[in-house]
Amino acid sequence: MTILSATADSHSERASTRSCARALPWKIRFFESFPWTKLATDRDTFESEVRAAIVDSIDRGVPAHYAAQEDGLIIGYGSGGSRWWCVHPYHEDGSEPFWHDEASGFAGPSWPWAVSVWIEPKDTAEIVDTQELTIGALNQAVRMWKTEKRGSYFIGAAAYAHWLEWLRGIESKAVEVSKRGMQGNGWCFEVLIQSRRIASSWLNKIADDAGAARDPLRSAAGSFAALVDVCMEDLDSPWDLACAPERVEEWTREKRRAQIARIESAQGLDGTAVELIEEALALLG
Repeated sequence: MTILSATADSHSERASTRSCARALPWKIRFFESFPWTKLATDRDTFESEVRAAIVDSIDRGVPAHYAAQEDGLIIGYGSGGSRWWCVHPYHEDGSEPFWHDEASGFAGPSWPWAVSVWIEPKDTAEIVDTQELTIGALNQAVRMWKTEKRGSYFIGAAAYAHWLEWLRGIESKAVEVSKRGMQGNGWCFEVLIQSRRIASSWLNKIADDAGAARDPLRSAAGSFAALVDVCMEDLDSPWDLACAPERVEEWTREKRRAQIARIESAQGLDGTAVELIEEALALLG
């Protein structure tokens, strides 16, 4: 068995994947087998090609990504490449490697929707300018806030409205408590906090070289940081408030009301941050 040392860090649709790949400094080869698309070749040939690419990547010392709904890493292989040694956040929180064909849920054992193999660093001429990426990311944040829905997913301000309507519906008994709903609620609450924490740090970093846009970017970073503080007040984990399904008995009315209040505050802080980002974009030209 050949093994690399690595750590696990979501499924995205084709267009989004290609757009993100353009921003990366490495060339990537994608092997896609989404349930809703047809393979360009026969199944056996496709799987053999994927396994060979993974073996080559591991032998070069580079892990490969695999994903269905959520991403994991292939960090080794066995039996000539017919088995994959992996880490995944949905298997022991990413702390313990495992054989893909012995896992369950998002971590395995079904064939992934996509596998990505990192080939080599791009030539300098192929790397996208940092300023272009920055402006693109800021524009995307504004567009997403104002877009009501993408496919079956609510986005931005509309997502907040839908989320709050669901939580208030539980309080009024118009909505039944379900394990699936609790899992989604907790997951969204954690992702909200983690993503705004990252956004705050990134905005503070890019503000240093943003010229006239520095102040609104710093203020947007502060709004995101305040969102994190509001949502995490007196909590060790977001899941202490937005309980996981196995803790349904602990998910009291008091906790739901507290979460509703925090999400309402987060909605306002997010809206303020977007307004400041729009101001910064105008200054960046």
